[in-house]
Amino acid sequence: MVFAGSSMTIRDSAIAQNSSQSQQPSLGGGLFIASLGSVSILGSTITGNDAETGGGIHANVPELSIEDSSITMNSAEDGAGLYVDPSSTTTLSILRTTISSNTAGDFAGVYLEGTDAASSIVNSTISGNQATNHGGGLVVETGQITVASSTITNNTADSDSDNFGNGGGIIVESTARLTLKNSIVSGNVDGSSLPSPIAPDCSGTLESRGYNLIGFLGAPLVSCTVSGDITGNVYGADAALLPLADNGGPTWTHAFDGASLAVNAGNPAGCTDADGLPLPTDQRTWIRQDACDAGAYEYGALAPALFSDGFESGDTTEWSSAVGARSP
Repeated sequence: MVFAGSSMTIRDSAIAQNSSQSQQPSLGGGLFIASLGSVSILGSTITGNDAETGGGIHANVPELSIEDSSITMNSAEDGAGLYVDPSSTTTLSILRTTISSNTAGDFAGVYLEGTDAASSIVNSTISGNQATNHGGGLVVETGQITVASSTITNNTADSDSDNFGNGGGIIVESTARLTLKNSIVSGNVDGSSLPSPIAPDCSGTLESRGYNLIGFLGAPLVSCTVSGDITGNVYGADAALLPLADNGGPTWTHAFDGASLAVNAGNPAGCTDADGLPLPTDQRTWIRQDACDAGAYEYGALAPALFSDGFESGDTTEWSSAVGARSP
């Protein structure tokens, strides 16, 4: 448990293999954060933790920022990766972060209540999370959030296929609002079938700001509705994503090749964050080229320079001469 009377930063840390099951109530296996100020988690890994609620993180804070971090392989009955408590209205910011391979009875990846209009998930990946019942990837119970240039894929609801459970990729309840742009929501799974999967990729209403690649909208009348600006949206498409892997940068991503429908599928005016500001780099902090792709990964992006003088761009002759210049 972490309690902070004011602001707090967790940086470059590993929080692993903890359990709060012996505590009552069992909240926050990795981190139970109660704070009166803002909390930032930067460049950290939260993995292998276990609790009844909030296996990785259970947060009750006014402001929570997670950047360049991995929340992976945590378990819980509810909210295995990140559980944002409804007790206080939270401004949540998730940036360049991967939330993957978490398992829960309900709400395996991210579960949100009470997030405010400034909340956002940007340049991030939610992948491979599995719920026995409802909510594989992202569940927004109440409140608001914007998802921009992010990838939500390979998440599963009703993993035991007993026809109880819904929403493999995203669930947006009627009391909540989720805005989606330049993003991929595809390749998720709902084990329920009547006779086809009910809601593999989304359940509820997604408010589009355009240029999204969305897979299966689900069974008629019971699954997903897309409203708002649908310009550039692609439906029923396979994004042809490669497995989650280390493709460079601080966190793992789903790459794709040049044949993917995600290539150049983002806003032709350029990718932007939740506030409409330019996103010149992808989740890896690699520099976007040409038109913006949908999702968190940019095909053909350039790795950032390691040296301010461009030394790494030289050939081996240049390297040798530089080494020679330093020899006695």
